[in-house]
Amino acid sequence: MHTLQAAERGYTDSNPENPEDLEAYRQRLMGQAAPELEQVAQNGTPQERVIALRLLADVDASAARRAGRDAAAEYAGIAARCTVLLSHLQAAERAAARAQAFTGTADALLEAFDKLSAQHKAELEDLKSRASELEAQIQSLTQQQEGVKAQASAAFARATDLDRQAFTAEGDAHYELADQASQARRQADRHAAEVEKLQARIDVLRAGLNLLEIERQQVEQSLQSVAQRAQQAQARQQEVQADLADAQTRRSQAAEALAQAFQTLHQDYQTRVDQPFDAAAQRIGRAVQRLEQAVNQASGRTRSVVEAQLLGQRVTQAHILTDQAMALGGLGRIVGTLAQRSEAIMPELAQQFHQVNEGLVAKQQALLASAREAIAAGQQLATQLASAGNEDDAALAQAQEQRLQNYDQRLAQAALQ
Repeated sequence: MHTLQAAERGYTDSNPENPEDLEAYRQRLMGQAAPELEQVAQNGTPQERVIALRLLADVDASAARRAGRDAAAEYAGIAARCTVLLSHLQAAERAAARAQAFTGTADALLEAFDKLSAQHKAELEDLKSRASELEAQIQSLTQQQEGVKAQASAAFARATDLDRQAFTAEGDAHYELADQASQARRQADRHAAEVEKLQARIDVLRAGLNLLEIERQQVEQSLQSVAQRAQQAQARQQEVQADLADAQTRRSQAAEALAQAFQTLHQDYQTRVDQPFDAAAQRIGRAVQRLEQAVNQASGRTRSVVEAQLLGQRVTQAHILTDQAMALGGLGRIVGTLAQRSEAIMPELAQQFHQVNEGLVAKQQALLASAREAIAAGQQLATQLASAGNEDDAALAQAQEQRLQNYDQRLAQAALQ
């Protein structure tokens, strides 16, 4: 217990000359306490086993939340790097268009430029629409984040006030006030963690918005380039073969650069995003299993308290799985775009993109099923708590039910076709 109490403090015992990250410090201490808690969970009295299982669930959930936050933060960087892939693809498309144009007459060349121009204009309209959607989501999440920040500040202020009262209180009143202060601090920490989660989601959306802006600029540049080349095409009829060879070389170079950049990005996604998300899902799944065991062993009011804790971890499980599904959806849409647009000019590379995309779709389908299963289990538990007759439990169940509905809606948006 001393180890867990040290982990809950807002500071570390590290050497000032070699400071340790607070979250890493907490995770290390909680990990040290886990073996002892495992022993209690197996060999303790029924009441001790319930307490140990709840604490072990908190250890697993804390590690899962951290892994999930780290994965979401890494995905923001991965998403931004997708602009490099699109730039290579556009370079190959431009080179392929030039090569195709040089094999025909001037009329065919002008017609090809007209088609490219119409295509780029349609792309600009689509990018504008998608950017508006992302901006609306960012605004909504920012407002939600401000509300959670206010809740965190209020909880912290209450904890500070209770600490002052506990300092002057005596006897049972001192311990009661100290316990209330500890609960308020945990509530403040939960709000603070929610703020970080919301910030990670905002960062992902902003990265996506930046990606769209860069892509829009590139499309506009391509549109301007097409217009300039259309004007030049009427006057230029010589050196066609040299230009054709140059265009083919540029297309090959762009295809090679695209293949290398994609391979690196895909590997980074697997190691920095997908695998940490998998680890987070495994840890939160274990936390849920521990709490389900605790529910089966608890009775009376303690059972309701454990069920409320289980509901909270079901919500966390749905959050982590939803974030991973959205990350897979974001990457899958990029890979799908690469596959579709490269079929005509880079068929071998397009086949590779299709294979990767099929794997992403398959994994996301399994992930969506797991997430919806967690949401359904959470909703069922929320219904039980709401009908149990306790007003606090009913209010908590209603709030958690709303969060689960929001995750279900986000899953529908993230699903790849």
